[in-house]
Amino acid sequence: DATDKDGPEPRTAEHVPGLFWVFSGLRSSRQKEPAEAAAALGGLTPLDFAAGKGRAECVDLLLKAGAEKDATDIDGQTPLHKAAYKGHAECVDLLLKAGAEKDSQNKDGPGPQAKQHWMWQKVKPARHSSRRPAAPLGPDLGAPRRREEATCPAQLNLSGVRAFAHFDSMDSENFGFVVERYDAQADLMREYQLTVFRPHKGPLEVAMYDPKAHRSFLKRTPIPDLKLEDLTAGSTVTIYSRHLKVKAYADSHTRSTLESKRTSLAVLLQPPAFPRLGQIISQIESVSLKIKKFRLVNDSGPVVALEVMGDDADLLWSQCSAHLPSGSFKQVTRAEVEQYFADRERFPCTAAFDHCTLCIIRPHALKAGKAGEIIASIQSAGLEISAAEMLHLQHAEAAELLDVYKGVVPYHKEMVDGMSIAPMLALEVRAEDSAVGKLRELCGPYDVDMARHLRPQSLRARFGLDNANNGVHATDLEEDAELEVRYVFEMLAIQAR
Repeated sequence: DATDKDGPEPRTAEHVPGLFWVFSGLRSSRQKEPAEAAAALGGLTPLDFAAGKGRAECVDLLLKAGAEKDATDIDGQTPLHKAAYKGHAECVDLLLKAGAEKDSQNKDGPGPQAKQHWMWQKVKPARHSSRRPAAPLGPDLGAPRRREEATCPAQLNLSGVRAFAHFDSMDSENFGFVVERYDAQADLMREYQLTVFRPHKGPLEVAMYDPKAHRSFLKRTPIPDLKLEDLTAGSTVTIYSRHLKVKAYADSHTRSTLESKRTSLAVLLQPPAFPRLGQIISQIESVSLKIKKFRLVNDSGPVVALEVMGDDADLLWSQCSAHLPSGSFKQVTRAEVEQYFADRERFPCTAAFDHCTLCIIRPHALKAGKAGEIIASIQSAGLEISAAEMLHLQHAEAAELLDVYKGVVPYHKEMVDGMSIAPMLALEVRAEDSAVGKLRELCGPYDVDMARHLRPQSLRARFGLDNANNGVHATDLEEDAELEVRYVFEMLAIQAR
């Protein structure tokens, strides 16, 4: 039946991973009793599959349930005829109207929420089948938990997008987010519904849905570098070179899971602490506090505005602050620290643009908690840090910054991707003479393997992963230093507001 050319075309593993065995089970269960049919389908009843699979499978289940001959009261057409032009949610309703609801009270099935991943898959319209419908399956059919929940999420408002998450499917736990991204061509912000799947094994997987266009924007795909803690309200993540800002959580399950322990706090590092800035940042990172925002301003001296995040951040900060010198910091509210990031007229950029060079702590090093060690190494080398700001570059911005390496190094694309995948920390480094040369000597050779052999104490030897993610970026040429510093602190930093 699954290869019947006159019937609906089955979606095999080529279309949807893992569905080939479904059709094998359906074929083998055609002539079996309901209990035997459920056993042949891996312990699940056919309607359980309808709750988690696509339209073609639902059409096939309608045939098995005898729906074609049992009902002609839906606009004068049979449920099978209607299913050929409807989506997955409508097929589930048709199964209910065909009598499946009264035939089963099974509450152990996956329920309508299991269909959330598959309901957006595009399938070809099913053609009418000339085969004879099978006898209706018995009372072992599994029904959705609540009929009113079988609603397409495209029709839900933000308060009702609970179907995105709070459901442990057979292979993953799901979380829902409302995200937005800037479309430069259309010059507008586009909003999407992002579903994150946390499998029992392997990296996180994501899918995106466009509620305005009522279509799938990105089908379920793994994102190796993505972590669930990166997806907090107000944060920005990069998926396939697209910056997505998390506007809100789509449901209470996602909010309670991510915010139950994970909190943030704001700190101002006072001028007396600046000579030991690297050591203080290292101490903060050592207690598993992650830097969310970082900016150096002039407020009666060099002041570093920080926003840090972690599980039970207040408890972690109390452990960290006990080892810091008295008078070196001041804990403030998030509203108070926000003025140091937003009010650039009162707190302008501190870059001097002379006798300077650019140093960028790459995203992978910042994410790994190595910013403090790198800053401490720069200060120990006698170099001055005169400006610092944490930025998340767009892919095009990173490509323009690293354009000088295009055609020179074979891993240019990987360099651009690595620079734009997450926030980085930009530093203006100054010296009385030859700031470019001194910083390059401290960073070491660009090739990480060469740096480990020739300069094992250099920054790239200590913090580099590979040539594209070698810990730090430093200006190569004297004549490019001021241009790069101005590009980052005058153009990119202003655009990031």
